[in-house]
Amino acid sequence: MEEFTNLIETIDKLFNHCGWSCRQTLKSLQPYLLEEVHEVIEAIDQDLDEQIMEELGDMLYTLLFCAKIAEKDKRFDLTHILSNINEKLIRRHPHVFDNLKVHSVEEIAENWQKIKKTESKGALSGISESLPSLSRAQKMLHRLKTNGFSELKSELLPLHTEEQIVNSLIDVLMTADSKGIDVEGALRRKLTHLQRQFENGKDS
Repeated sequence: MEEFTNLIETIDKLFNHCGWSCRQTLKSLQPYLLEEVHEVIEAIDQDLDEQIMEELGDMLYTLLFCAKIAEKDKRFDLTHILSNINEKLIRRHPHVFDNLKVHSVEEIAENWQKIKKTESKGALSGISESLPSLSRAQKMLHRLKTNGFSELKSELLPLHTEEQIVNSLIDVLMTADSKGIDVEGALRRKLTHLQRQFENGKDS
């Protein structure tokens, strides 16, 4: 694709001739990666094509710039990244690339999780600890539930709709605020506790 090649050439030129660009490291780009992801999410929420396109472009540039830095440091390059993700996609979609018969979307998701388990070091591996606590919680609790972790308990009333769930979360946050409780920190500590219990094979 000509446009992709042109972008790579532009990044190369920036990297070689821009004083700021050539000084960056993977660690120095971490805040920019986080910012770009959030800006893409915000653009999608606003459902404006022009803004989504622009923010996706910014994120793509940042990702390619990270690849360029890794190449400069002789760690890996863009071809390694592309080959790795291509192999992973083929491996995790045997119903597309290996004639595996499936009968539902649920079965596809189940196969995906089975394949991931064979590749990972544990049921909770691959869930980043740097995720916002609510996002991390939802991913962790789903994994713990599917692995039969009996520590999980809920005393909430049945919640069936997005609005009911969001209103319940707002109630919890308002109560926490009135009690001076840092929800982000409290949830992060609870998730760490649950993870340790699960990995140590304890239920309580």
